[in-house]
Amino acid sequence: MFITASQLLMAREALRIPTRVVAADLKMSYPGLSRIETGKTDPQMSTINKLVTYYQSKGVEFGPDGWVRVKPRSAE
Repeated sequence: MFITASQLLMAREALRIPTRVVAADLKMSYPGLSRIETGKTDPQMSTINKLVTYYQSKGVEFGPDGWVRVKPRSAE
């Protein structure tokens, strides 16, 4: 599945995680992540995969039609 810059931005915003936190967690530069989210740079596939895996580990789902949502947490 192709993930867009706007989907990456929507994923981070849906989780309400600041850009600086994601960048620090993934050992990326803040400006670099910001450029990816705004579509100002074309990241390597490994970087996209790292971001997608990170967001998925936090409950984000990416849809084939460009949607992004956070899975509801099950009551335990």
